[in-house]
Amino acid sequence: MLSSASGWAQNQFLLGGGRTLPVSAATGDFSSAKPSFYVGYEHEMSETWAAICSLHFRNFYDNTEGQDLSLLTAEEGIFYLFRLTPSAYLYTGGRFSYFLPVLHPSFPIQKSTSYTSDIGISASIGVQISLTDRISFSYFLDRWRGTKTRTFQGIETVAVLGLSL
Repeated sequence: MLSSASGWAQNQFLLGGGRTLPVSAATGDFSSAKPSFYVGYEHEMSETWAAICSLHFRNFYDNTEGQDLSLLTAEEGIFYLFRLTPSAYLYTGGRFSYFLPVLHPSFPIQKSTSYTSDIGISASIGVQISLTDRISFSYFLDRWRGTKTRTFQGIETVAVLGLSL
């Protein structure tokens, strides 16, 4: 958590990349594909709570159809912060997601006709380290899944640079 003039309520623009690994029921149908970008916004509501909104793609290779498949993912996460050192925090919490299956991880989006959209949940843990008074580095590990079906689920790692606003 970066210090603001008021002591907390810090806002950050987040930019980074991540990789998704399918697990459990999804492993037969999907395999891991190329890494993807991550863009988000973090608002630290107090010294111990933070909210993160993000938009990113989760990339897979669809073994059944023999082509790439990406989930355009919009997320909202709530995290409890544990101070590890004066410049490092442990984030623990969860995220709610909206998944839109698309054929390519790019804009304009081309929706997949083989899969339907889904709502997802995830358990998340991460570490944030302040590099300077305006720049931080974060690394998150999420275990996520869709709620409608068992089709989409996986483990995601995300590395992010944060710029204080």
